[in-house]
Amino acid sequence: MSNIKGACVFRNDGDGCLSSKYVNEHTSPFGETCKLLPESRSPDSHDVFEGQYNTAWLQSTVDPPFHAMLTIVPDPLGFYKLTWFQPGTSKVIYSGIGMLYNGLLTCGYWSA
Repeated sequence: MSNIKGACVFRNDGDGCLSSKYVNEHTSPFGETCKLLPESRSPDSHDVFEGQYNTAWLQSTVDPPFHAMLTIVPDPLGFYKLTWFQPGTSKVIYSGIGMLYNGLLTCGYWSA
């Protein structure tokens, strides 16, 4: 596993959107917003975080938002695998592992 780059926490907003705050070794907290691609979630899934999301986040106060695709997959042990992909490709930007805490998905992530 690579060195941890940062940490984030996701809140499910109940409408197919996730709201997030993240930090890394270079920034103070910034926001990330995610919108679920409905066809990416199994119809029988009851996991409110599972799926593929179109996501955008701020990296500074002056640069435009960065866009990516985020996949969140629960595993049988109760953890989550998070993978951020460059839009329109299979190139991984970041990988992470998360867990639920008080209804929030918390995770650590690292560069690909």
